[in-house]
Amino acid sequence: MSDSNTSISPRQWLGRIINLSIAIVLIGILLFIIDWGEFLEVIQSLSLQTIGSGFLVFILLNLARTYRYLALLQRKDLPVAQMFVISFYHNMMVRILPFKLGEFAYVVEMRNRLDIPAEEGFSSLFGSRLSELLMIMLVLSATLLTSGTVLQGQQNLGILLAVLTVVGGVVGFYYSGIIGHTCVAIARKLFAWLPLDALWNQLDNLATDFDRFQNINLLGNALFWTIFTYAGSFGIVAILLLGVGIDVSLSTFIILISISMFASAIPFNIAGFGAIELSWATSLSLLADYTLAEAASIGLMMNSFILLASIVTGILSFLWLNLRKSNQ
Repeated sequence: MSDSNTSISPRQWLGRIINLSIAIVLIGILLFIIDWGEFLEVIQSLSLQTIGSGFLVFILLNLARTYRYLALLQRKDLPVAQMFVISFYHNMMVRILPFKLGEFAYVVEMRNRLDIPAEEGFSSLFGSRLSELLMIMLVLSATLLTSGTVLQGQQNLGILLAVLTVVGGVVGFYYSGIIGHTCVAIARKLFAWLPLDALWNQLDNLATDFDRFQNINLLGNALFWTIFTYAGSFGIVAILLLGVGIDVSLSTFIILISISMFASAIPFNIAGFGAIELSWATSLSLLADYTLAEAASIGLMMNSFILLASIVTGILSFLWLNLRKSNQ
């Protein structure tokens, strides 16, 4: 790859500086409201059984992610074990690098170790993230509609919004290639005066790979494995919440976890710190009558647990990948 492709433009530097500033502000707010004594009590309340169960579900979650990647790539010749290890390494890089830069680790590892073109890597990663978002929105919408207290008196409006959201997401997933080609064509005309032909060609090639999603079997398999990835993500947080003694209704439980899943996707963070804890501080204080300090401590505990599990499995995966490469 040439230097021109890897250099960072002034605009990108500005974006990263803004992201870093927001992340620092969020971490500052977290440090202001958290009670470290409360945080230690939360940590001490976790039993070995809770920690072990959470770690086991974390491993199963990444196994489900592996099979979803395989379904989106539509390649039966790829080694499941190596994909499984790459999934752990990718997850660690997403967790520890700021602003979601770790997402590129998946594309790079797939290209370097399994000879998967970058376009296929990006499209499978995009499909994976979109299917996760669809599942979160589906479960959250269903929960809001059936809770009986949220959206009270607005059931018809809620049903309409839920249906439009889910159907729109599925249709967007299915026709993402066509949507991508259309957006590139519009951008070419709007910015024809700029020397960006190379960029438009790359984006058009990526949209061409998205054309693969116009496949009912692919869409069905991706959503099938997303059920298990959602269950794994839900299970880890549920185990930890129950481990610290949170007692709320099932609908509130699902809403709390769904909010945390949305927060984990916020790019303005450093290793997730700040955004995730503040989302828990807000949701637990509003929906479960916790103080901000208590709620932030619980959020920090969960983020720290998942980060630690990601680092341990990621380092082991990195060592395994490089040992395997040296042996070959």
